[in-house]
Amino acid sequence: LKKTYIPLALSGICMGLGCASKWTGIYAGLGLAVIFFAVMIRRYGEYRTALKRPNGKTEGIEHRFIIDNYSNFTLKTIGFCVIAFVVIPFTIYLCSYIPSSDGTSNNLLGQMIGNQRQMFSYHSALDATHPYESTWYQWPVIKRPILYYLESIDGTLKSGISAMGNPFVWWAGIPAFLYMLYLALAKKDRTSLFIAVGYLAQYLPWMLVSRCTFIYHYFPSVPFVVLMIGYSMYKLTKDRPKLKG
Repeated sequence: LKKTYIPLALSGICMGLGCASKWTGIYAGLGLAVIFFAVMIRRYGEYRTALKRPNGKTEGIEHRFIIDNYSNFTLKTIGFCVIAFVVIPFTIYLCSYIPSSDGTSNNLLGQMIGNQRQMFSYHSALDATHPYESTWYQWPVIKRPILYYLESIDGTLKSGISAMGNPFVWWAGIPAFLYMLYLALAKKDRTSLFIAVGYLAQYLPWMLVSRCTFIYHYFPSVPFVVLMIGYSMYKLTKDRPKLKG
C-alpha cells in the first residue's frame, strides 16, 4: 500500500501546479476522480469475491488477506487521497498568490477567494463574439484556427502568427479515440480506458461552456491525442497476426 503513496502524492502536486497555472487544471482533477472511484469499485468487487471464497486466490493474492485488510487499506487510501488531491493542491494554489500579495491586511486567502469570484463572474457573464472563435466540435478537425498577430511589413509582405493543430496528429486522433472506446468497452483494456478518460476530462467540460471559445482550449487534450495514436499503433502492430514464410 505504501508504494502507492509516492505516485499519488506526485500526482497531487502536479495537479496543484496545473490548477495554479490555469483553471482548466481542475478538469484533470475530475478525470482523476473518475479513475479513483472506478478503482475503488473494482477493489470492492474483489472484496466481495473474496468473501464468497475465503480460501481462494485472485491474481496470486490470498482472499483471506483481502478480507482482513480491505477496510483498513480503503480508509487509508481515501485519507491519503484527500491530502494528496485536496489539501496539497489547495495549498499550492493558495501559495501561488504570494507574488501578488500587496502587503496589506488583505490576506492570501481573501485575495484568492476574491479572485475566484471575479474570474467566475467574468467568464459566466461574458457575452461577446470574436471573428476567430470556434466551438468544441470544430477543434478536432481544425475547422477554425485563431490568428494572434498580423502586421503589414510593406506593400507586398505581411507578418502573422496563428495557432492551429497539426492535421497529421489531430485528424488521426479522431479514429484513435474511437479505437480507444472499442478497446475499453469490447476488450476491457484498462490502458485505453485510462487514456480516454484523460482525454475526455479535458475535452467534455468545454461542451458545457456557453461563452465564446477558441481552438487553443483544445490544447490540453492534445497530449492525450498523441497517447491515443501511439497506443493505437502499438496495439494494431502487436495484435497483428505474423506472416509465416
